[in-house]
Formats: sequence, structure tokens, C-alpha cells
Amino acid sequence: MKNKPFLMAMLALVCWSIGHSQTENAADKKLNLQPIVFNADDKPAFEDPPQGFRDKHAELASGKLTVVQYNSKTLGTRREMAVYTPAGYATDKKYPVLYLLHGLNSDKGQWTDWIRAQDVIDNLIRDGKIKPMLVVFPNCNSSVTVENPAPDQEKEKEMGYKSYGVFLRKIC
Repeated sequence: MKNKPFLMAMLALVCWSIGHSQTENAADKKLNLQPIVFNADDKPAFEDPPQGFRDKHAELASGKLTVVQYNSKTLGTRREMAVYTPAGYATDKKYPVLYLLHGLNSDKGQWTDWIRAQDVIDNLIRDGKIKPMLVVFPNCNSSVTVENPAPDQEKEKEMGYKSYGVFLRKIC
């Protein structure tokens, strides 16, 4: 896959942006994101992202972010995930699919709310750096369901986040 190195760089760039973003919008302010502070001997692995790489451009067509509920055969319950479809999405066309998994003690909103991945993807497509694609943001915590949208985080921590393993064993 010739886009694989670029996609890996994009993921690193987006992860980097969590620590280096200023509180730019209401969602960021609500989350009270703080920058990462480097020591004098730390060296960045990647160059700074271009200015505005995750800005939304109102004048351009944007992809659509949809929350989808589905029946999980593995867990025997209803789950939710977010799915990005590019601008001009057509059901009769085939698209590459990228699954973006969030970190521990987070949820499907880590990419869409914190990072605004949908805006990053729109900008990369606009700039011709990636092809239009579907992006799936699953909730990797198997204890989060439609019926139980906010499990006890302290209990999750005490259990060593074992509910994440159920999800990851099924997709890996």
C-alpha cells in the first residue's frame, strides 16, 4: 500500500497535535488540553505540522461524521462508533477504509472531538495528499455500550482496562 507511510505520518502528526495545540475551540477549552513540555535534551520525531492543518474551511465541501449504532455479536449488545464519509460520498463507489483506534481511558470521540480528525482528513483530501476514504472510529472499550454509555472509570482502571482487550482480540 503506497499510502501507508503517509498515513502513519498523519497519525503521528495528529497525535502530536494533542500536546501542541492551543485551546482553539470550545471543545478544546472544555477538555482543558495542556501542551507537552519537552526537556532540553528531547528531540522531536516530526517537524511541526503546517499552520491550520486541522482548521475547518467553511468554503470547501466537508465530509460527514455519523454516529452509527450496531449489534455486537461478540458482546451481545448494541454499540456505537463514528464513521467519516468524504464529501461527495457515493454508496456505489469503493473506498479505502482506515480504522483509528483511541487510547486507553478514552472513547470514539478522542479523534473527532479532541483532534478533529474529520477536518484533518478533509484538508488532506483537498490538498491531494490522500485519496477520499472512509474512516471508522470504533469504541475500543467493550464495557461502553448504548445501554451503558459511561462505565465507572475507576473500576476500569482497577481492572487494568481489561475491557479494551476484548475488542482488540476480536479485530487483531
